[in-house]
Amino acid sequence: GIGGGLVINKKIYTGHNGFAGEIGHHVIVADGELCGCGKQGCFEAYASMKSLVNYAEKNVNGVKDTELKKGRITGKEIYRLAKIGDQYAQRLMSRHIYYLAIGISNLITIIQPELVLIGGGISEEGEFLVTQLNKEIKRYIYGNHDFKLNVARLGNQAGILGAAYI
Repeated sequence: GIGGGLVINKKIYTGHNGFAGEIGHHVIVADGELCGCGKQGCFEAYASMKSLVNYAEKNVNGVKDTELKKGRITGKEIYRLAKIGDQYAQRLMSRHIYYLAIGISNLITIIQPELVLIGGGISEEGEFLVTQLNKEIKRYIYGNHDFKLNVARLGNQAGILGAAYI
Protein backbone atom coordinates (compact mmCIF):
# COMPACT_ATOMS: atom_id res chain seq x y z
CA GLY A 1 0.00 0.00 0.00
CA ILE A 2 0.90 3.62 0.34
CA GLY A 3 1.44 4.98 3.81
CA GLY A 4 2.69 8.27 5.01
CA GLY A 5 3.54 10.43 7.90
CA LEU A 6 3.56 14.15 8.46
CA VAL A 7 6.30 15.60 10.62
CA ILE A 8 5.74 19.23 11.54
CA ASN A 9 8.17 21.06 13.83
CA LYS A 10 9.87 17.73 14.59
CA LYS A 11 6.60 16.17 15.82
CA ILE A 12 4.36 13.62 14.13
CA TYR A 13 1.13 15.33 13.14
CA THR A 14 -1.92 13.10 13.57
CA GLY A 15 -4.73 15.61 13.07
CA HIS A 16 -7.70 16.13 15.34
CA ASN A 17 -8.84 12.48 15.16
CA GLY A 18 -5.57 10.60 14.59
CA PHE A 19 -5.90 9.93 10.86
CA ALA A 20 -3.67 12.62 9.35
CA GLY A 21 -1.06 11.15 7.04
CA GLU A 22 -3.24 8.45 5.46
CA ILE A 23 -2.01 9.66 2.11
CA GLY A 24 -2.78 6.40 0.33
CA HIS A 25 -6.45 7.13 0.66
CA HIS A 26 -6.79 10.56 -0.87
CA VAL A 27 -8.74 10.23 -4.10
CA ILE A 28 -6.85 10.92 -7.30
CA VAL A 29 -9.41 9.48 -9.78
CA ALA A 30 -13.08 10.22 -9.08
CA ASP A 31 -15.15 7.01 -9.22
CA GLY A 32 -11.97 5.10 -10.10
CA GLU A 33 -10.62 1.68 -9.23
CA LEU A 34 -11.83 0.05 -6.04
CA CYS A 35 -9.33 0.36 -3.20
CA GLY A 36 -8.81 -2.13 -0.39
CA CYS A 37 -10.34 0.43 1.97
CA GLY A 38 -13.66 0.19 0.14
CA LYS A 39 -13.50 3.63 -1.52
CA GLN A 40 -12.88 4.23 -5.20
CA GLY A 41 -10.02 6.09 -6.84
CA CYS A 42 -7.58 6.19 -3.93
CA PHE A 43 -3.93 7.05 -4.53
CA GLU A 44 -3.09 3.54 -3.28
CA ALA A 45 -5.39 1.91 -5.85
CA TYR A 46 -3.34 3.51 -8.65
CA ALA A 47 0.20 4.09 -7.41
CA SER A 48 1.10 1.26 -5.03
CA MET A 49 3.37 -1.51 -6.27
CA LYS A 50 0.47 -3.93 -5.71
CA SER A 51 -1.75 -1.87 -8.03
CA LEU A 52 1.04 -1.78 -10.64
CA VAL A 53 1.36 -5.57 -10.57
CA ASN A 54 -2.42 -6.12 -10.60
CA TYR A 55 -2.80 -3.84 -13.63
CA ALA A 56 0.07 -5.58 -15.41
CA GLU A 57 -1.40 -9.04 -14.76
CA LYS A 58 -4.88 -7.99 -15.95
CA ASN A 59 -3.56 -6.62 -19.23
CA VAL A 60 -0.53 -8.75 -20.13
CA ASN A 61 -2.46 -11.34 -22.17
CA GLY A 62 -3.35 -8.76 -24.81
CA VAL A 63 0.31 -7.84 -25.35
CA LYS A 64 2.36 -9.63 -28.00
CA ASP A 65 5.99 -9.03 -27.13
CA THR A 66 6.89 -8.68 -23.49
CA GLU A 67 9.23 -10.57 -21.21
CA LEU A 68 6.60 -10.19 -18.48
CA LYS A 69 4.74 -13.20 -19.91
CA LYS A 70 7.65 -15.48 -19.04
CA GLY A 71 7.56 -15.39 -15.25
CA ARG A 72 5.98 -14.04 -12.10
CA ILE A 73 5.21 -10.35 -12.49
CA THR A 74 6.66 -8.10 -9.79
CA GLY A 75 7.10 -4.35 -9.59
CA LYS A 76 10.86 -4.80 -9.53
CA GLU A 77 10.70 -6.88 -12.72
CA ILE A 78 8.50 -4.31 -14.47
CA TYR A 79 11.01 -1.54 -13.72
CA ARG A 80 13.99 -3.74 -14.69
CA LEU A 81 12.44 -4.66 -18.04
CA ALA A 82 11.33 -1.09 -18.71
CA LYS A 83 14.92 0.12 -18.30
CA ILE A 84 16.16 -2.38 -20.89
CA GLY A 85 13.53 -1.55 -23.49
CA ASP A 86 10.50 -3.83 -22.98
CA GLN A 87 7.76 -1.62 -24.42
CA TYR A 88 4.92 -3.03 -22.33
CA ALA A 89 6.97 -2.65 -19.16
CA GLN A 90 7.81 0.92 -20.21
CA ARG A 91 4.10 1.74 -20.60
CA LEU A 92 3.38 0.22 -17.18
CA MET A 93 6.23 2.14 -15.56
CA SER A 94 5.13 5.41 -17.17
CA ARG A 95 1.58 4.87 -15.95
CA HIS A 96 2.85 4.11 -12.45
CA ILE A 97 5.08 7.19 -12.32
CA TYR A 98 2.20 9.32 -13.66
CA TYR A 99 -0.09 8.27 -10.78
CA LEU A 100 2.69 8.60 -8.20
CA ALA A 101 3.34 12.11 -9.48
CA ILE A 102 -0.34 13.09 -9.36
CA GLY A 103 -0.68 11.97 -5.73
CA ILE A 104 2.61 13.48 -4.60
CA SER A 105 2.03 16.77 -6.44
CA ASN A 106 -1.38 17.12 -4.74
CA LEU A 107 0.30 16.71 -1.37
CA ILE A 108 3.06 19.17 -2.26
CA THR A 109 0.51 21.75 -3.41
CA ILE A 110 -1.58 21.41 -0.25
CA ILE A 111 1.08 20.93 2.43
CA GLN A 112 4.22 22.49 0.89
CA PRO A 113 6.68 20.13 2.53
CA GLU A 114 10.38 20.78 2.51
CA LEU A 115 11.12 17.11 1.92
CA VAL A 116 9.28 14.14 0.42
CA LEU A 117 10.82 10.73 1.10
CA ILE A 118 9.90 7.61 -0.83
CA GLY A 119 10.29 4.35 1.09
CA GLY A 120 9.15 0.80 0.52
CA GLY A 121 10.13 -1.50 -2.33
CA ILE A 122 9.92 1.22 -4.96
CA SER A 123 12.71 3.11 -3.18
CA GLU A 124 15.14 0.51 -4.55
CA GLU A 125 14.82 2.32 -7.89
CA GLY A 126 16.89 5.12 -6.32
CA GLU A 127 18.02 8.04 -8.42
CA PHE A 128 16.24 6.72 -11.51
CA LEU A 129 12.89 6.99 -9.71
CA VAL A 130 13.70 10.39 -8.21
CA THR A 131 14.62 11.79 -11.64
CA GLN A 132 11.48 10.44 -13.32
CA LEU A 133 9.18 11.58 -10.51
CA ASN A 134 10.69 15.06 -10.27
CA LYS A 135 10.09 15.60 -13.98
CA GLU A 136 6.49 14.46 -13.76
CA ILE A 137 5.66 16.21 -10.45
CA LYS A 138 6.77 19.57 -11.84
CA ARG A 139 4.05 19.25 -14.49
CA TYR A 140 1.33 19.15 -11.82
CA ILE A 141 2.30 21.26 -8.83
CA TYR A 142 0.89 24.73 -8.52
CA GLY A 143 3.28 27.59 -7.99
CA ASN A 144 6.99 27.52 -7.41
CA HIS A 145 7.44 24.99 -4.63
CA ASP A 146 10.92 24.46 -3.32
CA PHE A 147 10.95 20.83 -2.21
CA LYS A 148 13.35 17.91 -2.18
CA LEU A 149 12.36 14.43 -3.26
CA ASN A 150 14.57 11.53 -2.18
CA VAL A 151 14.37 7.86 -1.42
CA ALA A 152 14.48 6.96 2.25
CA ARG A 153 17.89 5.75 3.40
CA LEU A 154 16.19 2.82 5.11
CA GLY A 155 14.44 1.85 1.87
CA ASN A 156 11.93 -0.94 2.27
CA GLN A 157 12.52 -1.01 6.05
CA ALA A 158 11.60 2.67 6.57
CA GLY A 159 7.92 2.10 7.34
CA ILE A 160 8.35 -0.74 9.80
CA LEU A 161 11.24 0.92 11.61
CA GLY A 162 9.35 4.22 11.78
CA ALA A 163 6.32 2.47 13.24
CA ALA A 164 8.52 0.68 15.78
CA TYR A 165 10.11 3.98 16.78
CA ILE A 166 6.71 5.50 17.53
